[in-house]
Amino acid sequence: MKPIFIGVGGSGLNIVETWQKIGGNGMCLSSENEPKKGVQLFTTLEELEKRIDSSETYVVTGGLAGNTFSKYGLTILNRLIQNQIPFYILGFFPFEFERKRKNENALKLHNQLSNFKNYCFVDLQEYREEFGNMPSSKAFESLDEIGIEIVLKAIKESK
Repeated sequence: MKPIFIGVGGSGLNIVETWQKIGGNGMCLSSENEPKKGVQLFTTLEELEKRIDSSETYVVTGGLAGNTFSKYGLTILNRLIQNQIPFYILGFFPFEFERKRKNENALKLHNQLSNFKNYCFVDLQEYREEFGNMPSSKAFESLDEIGIEIVLKAIKESK
């Protein structure tokens, strides 16, 4: 059975959209006004929680530098833990050229998430040369696909 992705923030929304393009299901907690095609979009944590089914496995995903993930990501994870719902985490570490404060916030969150055995992440900087000449939308979609492959491999290996 495929996991359900919970995107948190704008990056999470993009990851869920990529996951759905390859046949998965997902939903997103975001303040985005325009939902992506077919993505269930929730603007409050309470709305999102109503859709979580204890019989499913979830992947909570988003950009580690974003405000939404740092504000709500850990709360979502704690609720999944409290309800004994299986989950994985897929975080995306920002490029080095992004603002210093964003990278500091991402490192702090990364260190917190590293305490979870089911944490996977993609360091965007590692792929900068490989995808640097692509249009940004295609590059980010390719990076989303890499992250999805990493977390699916972790799920498979844990069973």
